[in-house]
Amino acid sequence: MGMFVLEKGFVCIKMLLKSEKNAHFLQNIWSIQIKAVPLQPISCLFDRINIKCEISIYQNYYRMKKYLLIIAVVAFAFAACKPKPVPEKEVTFQITVTDIAASTASVKVIPSDSNALYYYDVISVEYYEELKSEEALATELKEYWEEVIAYYKEQGETITIEDFLSKGNDGWDYTGLTPNTQYYAYAFCLDSTYALKGKISKVAFATEEVQNVNLLFEPAMSDTAIWFLPNNDDVDYLPFVVDADSLNGYSVAEYYDLYAEYLEAGYGEYFEYYCLMYGPVYVKFNELEAGHSYYFAAKAYTDGVWNSDLFQTQFSVPSVPNAPAKINKGGFNKQVRMKKAKKVEPMKGDFKNAKMAK
Repeated sequence: MGMFVLEKGFVCIKMLLKSEKNAHFLQNIWSIQIKAVPLQPISCLFDRINIKCEISIYQNYYRMKKYLLIIAVVAFAFAACKPKPVPEKEVTFQITVTDIAASTASVKVIPSDSNALYYYDVISVEYYEELKSEEALATELKEYWEEVIAYYKEQGETITIEDFLSKGNDGWDYTGLTPNTQYYAYAFCLDSTYALKGKISKVAFATEEVQNVNLLFEPAMSDTAIWFLPNNDDVDYLPFVVDADSLNGYSVAEYYDLYAEYLEAGYGEYFEYYCLMYGPVYVKFNELEAGHSYYFAAKAYTDGVWNSDLFQTQFSVPSVPNAPAKINKGGFNKQVRMKKAKKVEPMKGDFKNAKMAK
């Protein structure tokens, strides 16, 4: 215990000390003079000597104030130096999109932390804005992953969410994108519950427009069939053969569009695989009405877009079986192409009876 008394610019401290060690401590630190006077024991329960120390400090008040200030500063410094937890550094992504075409693009992703688990993909800007928030996108993806995991579990296979994720540098060559469309290539990290961690990094890009092509066909006829040889074997198109008497007042173009819409609705995402053709095609006469007039029509379809004018031509089926060819098959190259042609079955009745041969 101690008591400070101001007296003529000096400080006198009277303090009861329990041991000489405390007295020596004060003497060493503040260079003070200590006088100790033995006291009688207060109680026989304490087998020790109590010392009453009268401490006189003959130091200037202002010098003492200086020392006390230094001690206070040092104490504050020790208190302020407690270690604080280092915040986790947010992972960032360097995303590049190259080789952009009408339906393709290459995406490369480089994370700032090579050990971070993350997910990346592309999404149309229109759909991204419909989701309203980054959290909504991450939540939708997690729900999709869980559905796929459940499906594989039913098949007796085991996969985890981490099978959908990446670590370190990664990339993908995307196909099947919609032409002339705004997209985001994006990436984000996930926490231990596979929820969004931090912010989504994204880079905008736009696919190119599909270029129109000039699709033309050259007919070639034998005594059993007629071939149609396109001017470009690399172009996908939808062929169509219909009896002129079945148009029922529609033009060939109108009837073709109705037929195309019917197939697109029926086959959905598999329309291109099951319905489109490329290269030469042929129609067998024994599947047509002898002596009738028919139309062959076709339009190019690339990356989900119709990209040519409608080609159409009219031909007649010989009225006499095995009649001589009306159109010469031409040179060797044309004959080779005719041998590689794919069969087209003509329209019979309504659209439900239409069959396309691949």
